Amino acid sequence: PLLFWTVDGWDVELLYKKTGVNDKGHKVTTYHNRLNAVMVLDPHTKYIVGYAIAENESPDLIKKALKNALNHTSEIFGTTYKPHQLQTDNYQRKKLFDIYEASTKIYTPAKVGNAKSKVIEPFFKWFNKKHFQDKLMQNWSGHNITSEKENQPNSEYLTAIRHQFPDKEGCIAQIE
Repeated sequence: PLLFWTVDGWDVELLYKKTGVNDKGHKVTTYHNRLNAVMVLDPHTKYIVGYAIAENESPDLIKKALKNALNHTSEIFGTTYKPHQLQTDNYQRKKLFDIYEASTKIYTPAKVGNAKSKVIEPFFKWFNKKHFQDKLMQNWSGHNITSEKENQPNSEYLTAIRHQFPDKEGCIAQIE
């Protein structure tokens, strides 16, 4: 613990409904919306040290997740601790380099073009299966459109129950 952390954003496979106004001024509800969770993971224990959730991954969301992780160490230990090593992908690295460097002793970005080398990627797959897919959450959207059929929910069923999907706040509560 605290030796190595890895950080990444993940498009959570839970759908939520969102109501807004279209270009013509009509009220429209969409049901295909997904949130992004940036997680700070201690892969040694599969412990989520910190996180932040929003509609899209952004440098600000990553900063919030790192701040949440560092604050969490203070909650646990009574003082703030930084990990020895931090690994990230290369998303907005130029904007985030200073905060990455300040958050750890050794900063290690994943090799360009090889983001899948990060240990957090298999964690997301495990986390999704354990917490959303296996629990048969009604708004689980499946992995992605190119994955195997048995990894996908029934689209007719999703359409039939979409009015029961949570709103954004309800979806955040599910993720938390």
